[in-house]
Amino acid sequence: MAEVIEQPIKSKGLILGIIACVLALISMFQWLVMPLAVLFAIFGTFISIKDSHRPQAGVLVNIVAWILLGVAVFVSGVWVFWVD
Repeated sequence: MAEVIEQPIKSKGLILGIIACVLALISMFQWLVMPLAVLFAIFGTFISIKDSHRPQAGVLVNIVAWILLGVAVFVSGVWVFWVD
């Protein structure tokens, strides 16, 4: 019988980036979630840059998260507070 070798998840930056993308989509309609999405995107970006397993996927997902957060700032109207 073949042995199943379980490997630990090494793409933590990718997982954090996916969570940041979901939170960024939610923050387009509920802006109170935006700081949490920013925190996940910051940590996901740094961890995915340091990750040696699959840094391309983690960095790409985190770039998408930052783009979605930029869109969420303008869609949700948070930028109105910064203009005054």
